[in-house]
Amino acid sequence: CGVGEFQAFDAHARASLRSSAARAGRPGWGNPPSVSAVGTYNSRPQETEFFTAGFSTDYGRFFLEWYSSALKKHGSNLLELARQTLGRKTRISGKVAGIHWWYDSPSHAAEATTGYYNTNFRNAYAELAQVFAEHEATMDFTCLEMRNTEQPPECRSNPEGLVAQVAEATAAADVPLGGENALQRYDVWAYEKIASYRSSLAGFTYLRLTRDLMEPENLARFGDFVSALHGGTEEA
Repeated sequence: CGVGEFQAFDAHARASLRSSAARAGRPGWGNPPSVSAVGTYNSRPQETEFFTAGFSTDYGRFFLEWYSSALKKHGSNLLELARQTLGRKTRISGKVAGIHWWYDSPSHAAEATTGYYNTNFRNAYAELAQVFAEHEATMDFTCLEMRNTEQPPECRSNPEGLVAQVAEATAAADVPLGGENALQRYDVWAYEKIASYRSSLAGFTYLRLTRDLMEPENLARFGDFVSALHGGTEEA
C-alpha cells in the first residue's frame, strides 16, 4: 500500500506546470515535487515530507490543483470525443478507480498521486461527477465488494467510506453510478456488500466469468447475488 508516484515529469507536463506557475505569479513553483519529498511507489505517507506537511502548503495546494485539473481535462476531452462519435442515444461511461488505501490519512496520498484531489477540504469525487454530468455520462466505480475489516490496518484503507462518498457525489450531480468489484470473489460476504449499494446503482459489471465461477456452489451463490441486485424479483 504505497503512495504511488506523480506522473508529472515528461516534457509536456513540465511545460504545462511552468505555464500555470507563471500565470499564478509564482514561477518558482514550475517544477513538480522532488522524489526526496514525495517518495516512491512503495513509500508510506509518514515517510515523506510532501504527504506529511507539504501537501497543505501554498505550493502543495497549487501543485495538486494543477495535477488534478489535468486529469479532469483529459477525462472531459475523452468523454466529449465518445459523445461526438456515438451520439446522444448511446449511453457512455468512464471508470474512476477505487483508490481506498490511505483514504483515512490526512493527505489521501494514493488518491493524490492518481489525480484525485481529495484533501485540503476538496471533494475529488464531486468534482469528477461534474465532469461526467457535463457529458451526460455514467460514472463507473470499483471496489464495491470490499469491507473495511478485510483491509490491513497499517494502510489506513476505508473502501466503504470511499464508495459512500462517491455515491453521495454522483447523486448530488444527478450522474448515474455504475459499479464493479475489484477482485475475483465468489463468497457471500462480497456479494452482500455489493448488494448493499443496490439503491445507488444504475448498473453493475461483474468481474469476471471464470471456471471457478462455473463451480456449482459458486454459481448458485452468484445466482442468489443477481437476484438480490434485482430486489429478489422473479424476473432476475
